[in-house]
Amino acid sequence: MCFGGVLLLFTPTPALILGAWLVCLRVVSRRSWRQLSFLLMVPVLVVLPWLARNYRVFHKPVFLRDNLGLELAVSNNPCATFSLDLNRERTACFTSNHPNESYEEALRVRTLGEPTYNEMRLHAAMS
Repeated sequence: MCFGGVLLLFTPTPALILGAWLVCLRVVSRRSWRQLSFLLMVPVLVVLPWLARNYRVFHKPVFLRDNLGLELAVSNNPCATFSLDLNRERTACFTSNHPNESYEEALRVRTLGEPTYNEMRLHAAMS
């Protein structure tokens, strides 16, 4: 289960799998919810220092950092094409939309903060 906690530090996707695994254990092995809650606490304790760090840095609860909003906004906008090479070289779409390439976008990340910036980009990508 420590591996599950470490895996959660890399990406939050395994949280669904860990949850499903605990439900399967409950159904198949008839273990009590108390026993299963111990199995759930191990990954939570592994991730807890990172959660505390995120709260200290971002001044609001952030489960795990992600850049889904940014990636969706970069790949789903009017100038984006199917190829990163084309987006970077011919249309400069990636260069003008990603904070690693655009000074203006990097300033927006710095000004707004990473969580707020990613939320804003997610809303832009969805609309």
